[in-house]
Parts: sequence; C-alpha cells; structure tokens
Amino acid sequence: MNFKIDKNITPINYRKSIDFPFPEMSVGDSFFVPWDIASTARNKAYQWGKYNGQQFLTRKLTENDVFGVRLWRIL
Repeated sequence: MNFKIDKNITPINYRKSIDFPFPEMSVGDSFFVPWDIASTARNKAYQWGKYNGQQFLTRKLTENDVFGVRLWRIL
C-alpha cells in the first residue's frame, strides 16, 4: 500500500508550545498556572528537573479567584 505525503498541513489540534521559566528559577522561586495547563506544567517541571538535577513541588490552590497550581523549585 502506498500513502500520499502532504506537506505544510497544520495539525487540527495544534497548540503553541508553552515556555515555562524553569531556567531562570532559583531555589525558593515559584509561579502560578491555571488548572487547564497544570498537568502540562507538572510534567514539564518533572522533565526539566530530571535532566537538570532540580526538584519542584506543586500545590493546588486558588489565587485571585482562579483555581490552579503553584510550582516551587525546592532543589
């Protein structure tokens, strides 16, 4: 079976990559993300920490009437 290759087609569910501030963070720094991207932020924090020898802590909370997650760099 042969497949036709199409070029320059934008994916239907395309989402721009989110850049989190992990490189600029020092121990004790934190940032807040809304719940809709919390899972992505936690996963990226884990990946960043794994490859850069850092650790992050996350807690669910509400800030300014927005439910989300705050991420702290702890190591």
